[in-house]
Amino acid sequence: MTDSPAMSRWRVAGLVFVFLWFALGGVAHFVATEAEMRIVPPRAAVLVSGVFELLGAAGLLWQPTRRAAGIGLFLLTLAVTPAHFYMLQRPELFPSVPYWALVVRLPVQVALLALIAQNTELTWSLIALALKILSRFLNLFVRLIDLINIKSSGVKIYWKLAIVSAFNVLRGLTTHIEK
Repeated sequence: MTDSPAMSRWRVAGLVFVFLWFALGGVAHFVATEAEMRIVPPRAAVLVSGVFELLGAAGLLWQPTRRAAGIGLFLLTLAVTPAHFYMLQRPELFPSVPYWALVVRLPVQVALLALIAQNTELTWSLIALALKILSRFLNLFVRLIDLINIKSSGVKIYWKLAIVSAFNVLRGLTTHIEK
């Protein structure tokens, strides 16, 4: 089945939006590293996630890598969800961001996930596989988080709880999708 011209325009518009979202976001990790570190403290995590955002955005541009980029960006978008909850719970750490913008980020993230899935032709089985991979990564990360040098033990405890919670949600989603 081929796309109608209108559908092709919508798909292109969706891909352009996702590309710009991650390309600009990836650049922000390098331009505003200190600001990003208030969300995710280790500098290495900020820089690595910026590289992944840029690689994912670039992968969207070439048809043979589009689906793999979609999987990666879908995983990355899910992986940063704890950061959105952290910002929502600690708005005083982000005085330049209006509280309403922190609230709106969560539904925008759901819309972004839908755009990624639709415009990179992700299937439910690929999404389930991506969720399994992410949940395994989060499980390993929880075990390694004590090795990360974070100055505030409160932040360290929060991130550990957020990641464990995300792991449990992902495990539940994967089980539901596979049924």
